[in-house]
Amino acid sequence: KTQFTKLLVQIEGLSRLIEDLRVISLMNSGELRINVQKTNLSTEIKLLTDLSVNMLHEAHQYVVLNLTTEPVMCDPTRIRQALLAILENASKYAHSGAIKITTKLKGDFCYLSVEDSGPGISPDLIPHIFCAFHSAKDNPKSGSGLGLAVVAAIANAHQGNVSCRISDTGGTVIEICWPA
Repeated sequence: KTQFTKLLVQIEGLSRLIEDLRVISLMNSGELRINVQKTNLSTEIKLLTDLSVNMLHEAHQYVVLNLTTEPVMCDPTRIRQALLAILENASKYAHSGAIKITTKLKGDFCYLSVEDSGPGISPDLIPHIFCAFHSAKDNPKSGSGLGLAVVAAIANAHQGNVSCRISDTGGTVIEICWPA
């Protein structure tokens, strides 16, 4: 890479870090506002995954989509931001292979889940992964520890929640749920 390209990548990383800190700060002060509107979530997810192809390709990962086409109420920009944070996490920590993104409507709620190919998160870390500045400190690839805290902030702003579990195949499943 040229020096210029390296600088652009660093600037993009800093911009994302600043935005993550801003979201966490707004959440902590109760000021995180969202613009809820009727949204075709499948269109928004396809747009984001198309833009994330290179990042996932570098991690030898690919996306498998199972999406509902029914419109839901959400802030599409914030949901894309949350999904990007989850995908970035998977690209750093998950094995190569499929990243399954699923949406479903159940009752009055929308569920957006992302499942990777493993190795899964240690059960003792699961209760802490959505806390700001908590990352796998012993992992050389660990980031700022803000990404999944941003996901939790966005889920909370939607009057919803986020959860993490180990899948039947040993991967990590992160699921956001909010009133549809």
